[in-house]
Amino acid sequence: MSTDIYYFTGTGNSLFAARHLASRLDATLKPMAADAGTARIESEADAIGIVFPVYYGDLPVLVRKHLERWGDMKGKYVFAIATFGGAAGSSFQTMKGILEPKGVHLSATYGLHMPQNAFRKSWEDNDRLLDKAKGRLDRIADDARSGRTGINYPMFFMKPILILLHETFLPLYYKGLRKYSNASLGTDYDTLVHHSDKSYASMEVCNGCGICARVCPVDNIVLEEDRPVWLNRCENCLACYDWCPRSAIAGGISQKNYHYRNSRVVVADIFRQKSR
Repeated sequence: MSTDIYYFTGTGNSLFAARHLASRLDATLKPMAADAGTARIESEADAIGIVFPVYYGDLPVLVRKHLERWGDMKGKYVFAIATFGGAAGSSFQTMKGILEPKGVHLSATYGLHMPQNAFRKSWEDNDRLLDKAKGRLDRIADDARSGRTGINYPMFFMKPILILLHETFLPLYYKGLRKYSNASLGTDYDTLVHHSDKSYASMEVCNGCGICARVCPVDNIVLEEDRPVWLNRCENCLACYDWCPRSAIAGGISQKNYHYRNSRVVVADIFRQKSR
């Protein structure tokens, strides 16, 4: 069975998961960021995997827009893996809402607990989490080969409660995004996310290396006089903040002085996310 695995990553967790899964399935890795300008997304594979991080309890904007551009994927085995530090939230419900009108059935869904990239969890051992995730990904690969269906993620029995919690926290998410984006009440969600980069600034230790611009999955950063300038199409993925080798970027949603990047991924892997 031929398999394509689409992924989106900021600090490396979803790439780590997608790459490990691809190695077990002999699948083709396809970064969603590379297809940002593609009007219609097609795949000739028999099976399609989707690996993505959960942002604000839902799909990242880029992932949602990627799915909205899917062409004819009817009859394929489609499975999705949400990587998160907390829970899948409403991400799978949103995904189904996009795919089902296209006649695409989401065959299987999985949650993968990964290190938190926005704030420190002192009680968690990140290396242990990643090793545990590899074992779970091996089982997911076995499921994909056998065509297993259904909901297969931790706390799935709490699904109604988790969705309710997501709805409860939505006003707080919007409040935070309005703060970061300096936006008014009534500003739509996508604009709030894209303009959240207004909270970023480079510090004196910035040496103009340009890594922030190269890791940005949506080309949202340019250098002017050897300093990064953000262009208000941010995905809130924290790639620029966390991959800066001098920790020279301040602001954003991350806990102050906390920087995370997946230890099994290198910065060159993130650069390649924008290449087919």
